[in-house]
Amino acid sequence: MTPWPLLSSLSAKLPVFRAAAVALSSPPSTIICWSSAGVSRNNLFPFSMAAETAGPEIRHHTTATTNKNQPLISEEESITTSTTEEDDDNEGEELPSSGPSPRNQDDQHHRYLCLYKPALTLCTFVPDPEDRIRKKGRRDTLADIGDGVLADIDSLHTVGRLDMETEGLLLLTTNGKFTANVHARCRKKYWVLVEGSPEPSAIETMRAGGLKIRGAVTRPPVALRILPDQDRALGVLPLAAPGMDRMGRDGTATWLEIVLDEGRNRQVRRITKHAGHRVIRLCRVAVGGIEFPANMELKPGEWKPFEKDSVFSEEGD
Repeated sequence: MTPWPLLSSLSAKLPVFRAAAVALSSPPSTIICWSSAGVSRNNLFPFSMAAETAGPEIRHHTTATTNKNQPLISEEESITTSTTEEDDDNEGEELPSSGPSPRNQDDQHHRYLCLYKPALTLCTFVPDPEDRIRKKGRRDTLADIGDGVLADIDSLHTVGRLDMETEGLLLLTTNGKFTANVHARCRKKYWVLVEGSPEPSAIETMRAGGLKIRGAVTRPPVALRILPDQDRALGVLPLAAPGMDRMGRDGTATWLEIVLDEGRNRQVRRITKHAGHRVIRLCRVAVGGIEFPANMELKPGEWKPFEKDSVFSEEGD
């Protein structure tokens, strides 16, 4: 029974008064605090002291944090952040934290897959929420490949990311420690079709490095050259996706080969653009010791398992 009849009457109509009535009629050790905006799961702030002394029905609604600015949020109300195109446009592996924690993992049960990511596919298993308001509709994701088979593998994640327009080799694993090692130890090779015919001065500009991307200064590429056999890329790579083979204004284009030991946001595209040559088509053809098509021949949307140690077989070359 509440101390005040009026409060008891109001508690039947308004949740905030009902919560106050419950609090006033409970023992002091179970009283919790609510904000001035009222009581709900989204503005109820836990006190660690109350959690220590309260009964299980109170502790169930508290969290491990004592930050008063963080409201309680149940699992079904967990906030999902939107992945913007800017965040997802990495040619390399800027964020090794995309996988599970590398600690306490049994390597015998992990999966190691190499996928040829098609161009115009988002490098995520979750559709971008902003696609709901896009005039062109929802963009394809990795979950759309192979009738969703990859999306059904528990804890499978990408080892780094490729931007939507970029195609080529993309490693996937369930092993977070492996992901971190690839980021730290493996080089990545790209074949890049750029507008025009780069002069020697433009090539030197591309080789210089020193671009500032999201607060970090890029290192010079490990290697950067014009492919000696310009027809080789066209003979080896799959047919270009729509719009990925348009020539420049003067009708000329050149294939470059670029090797990086880091992966910054749209780094390859920024390197060539800085030298005055826009990327037409971008393909990643090697990650460490796995190289297309030498030892990993795939069609867009296909994947194969690989031996974990084969990725590190070309270290230092």
